[in-house]
Amino acid sequence: MKDTEACPGRIVRSVPIHSQHHASHGLASCRTAKIVLSGEPRSTNHIYRNTCRNGYSTTYLTAEGKALKEQYQWEAKSQWKGPPLEGDVALTMTFYFKTRRKRDLDNQNKLVLDALSGIAYDDDAQIAELRLIRAYDAQRPRIEIRAA
Repeated sequence: MKDTEACPGRIVRSVPIHSQHHASHGLASCRTAKIVLSGEPRSTNHIYRNTCRNGYSTTYLTAEGKALKEQYQWEAKSQWKGPPLEGDVALTMTFYFKTRRKRDLDNQNKLVLDALSGIAYDDDAQIAELRLIRAYDAQRPRIEIRAA
């Protein structure tokens, strides 16, 4: 599922995207797109581990994390058409969880941001604006990303 439209005064599924908005935030692109990643959103705490090597603490991506990142990349590539966005990028990420169990929303986005590098944008350092939203869908947990 992906929506793309030209920017000036256009509406993408009831979310207005105006070139004036982009200019006021220093965002270069007027192209917008939606990517949907399937499955229950996973916390950074579940996919990264710390270890001590040669007296230094090191963080690494677990096998589960690597598999999930690869899944996200395949899903994103199948939905993203065209080259990565250039310049500063604005993202809105909606995390649909199965249950209302307490969780930190800010621990959900790292793997997704890393997985979209080279697909929706060249480097996650381009992200100038990031909005995270928690939602619930017991039947279809997922992550919806709007990029502009």
